Amino acid sequence: MPNYYDLLSESEIEKHGHPRFIERSLNKQEKKRAIKKILQIKESIVEQGIPKKQGDNLLVANWNLKEFGQTSKHPEFHYYIAEMMSAFDLIVVQEVRRSIRELQILVNILGQHWAYVINDVTEGSAGNSERGAIIYDKRRVDFNGFSGELVVVDGPQLKRTPHITGFISGWKHFSIINVHLDPGKKSENKLHRYDELKRIMETMSPKLKTQGLGYENIILTGDFNFYPNIDDESVDLLAGYDFKQLTKLESVDTTLAKNNYTYDRVFIRRDKYFEIVKGEDGLEKGGTLDFRSLFEDDVETYRAMAREDYQRRNPSKTFNEANYPNYFWVHWLSRQMSDHYPIWFELKTDSATTYLNSAFSKL
Repeated sequence: MPNYYDLLSESEIEKHGHPRFIERSLNKQEKKRAIKKILQIKESIVEQGIPKKQGDNLLVANWNLKEFGQTSKHPEFHYYIAEMMSAFDLIVVQEVRRSIRELQILVNILGQHWAYVINDVTEGSAGNSERGAIIYDKRRVDFNGFSGELVVVDGPQLKRTPHITGFISGWKHFSIINVHLDPGKKSENKLHRYDELKRIMETMSPKLKTQGLGYENIILTGDFNFYPNIDDESVDLLAGYDFKQLTKLESVDTTLAKNNYTYDRVFIRRDKYFEIVKGEDGLEKGGTLDFRSLFEDDVETYRAMAREDYQRRNPSKTFNEANYPNYFWVHWLSRQMSDHYPIWFELKTDSATTYLNSAFSKL
């Protein structure tokens, strides 16, 4: 459960000496609105079928947080993001900017048992001053000490440097490669994405025989910026290196704008003991966490806030009141939350039954 100290009354905060995590105190009305929204998020997490945390599972998510650290978030939204993240055990994040102040606020709200691993920003215009991050609950998963930027062989480095990190949870040793590939539908963009993935695979190929660093199970995840029918060759390339997608994540809409694009992906190369929990339909569990529905009735609630944000960003322009509903979804809420939904899957951390049955069959 996250720390909700900033949402308490001022008298309660002062009486108990609670820490304050957000940079501006919320007024009474804002606190009430935030508490109501958090309760809605909790209900939505259950309704959308996010599994409960148990002793033999690990909930892994990926979330591109738009311009995280650069945007001016209203304080209450730190709590909404934290509440959604708290449903998972490990969250891979893209688009963390040069400043990590928002990341620190987020982890403080999540609580003392949470930590993060980040890489450096990729300098230059192509890198967009971005870095990756992995946020994780230390009670549920351990960092194994292995972490570094993935330096590809031959040719220039990727626009946004991939980051590989190792973890242990229960019986499971695994590494995560965090990527953010070139956007765009043009042929040159498609070819660039393919080339970036090809160089990642060629770089990883000789490392796959290394033991003890989690190379036996590798999760390749992030914002791939894949488009339907355009990036099939890239998917086939990864399959050639035994990186396979979860069926339930192959064609889900991961965009706030309802573009019906599966930008965010998970590809896993694994041994026979790296099991994803299966649902009643026999398919491995995974999905998105849709938060658009949580704000459908709040467009007018945030009009004044969005107007102020627009005028701060565009001091020489006039806010278009008639176009506000579109601005809310496309620009404002995407900066406060993100323009991407989190995607997730449920990893089985106790494979004792599978292991023992295998051992028995060999006797």
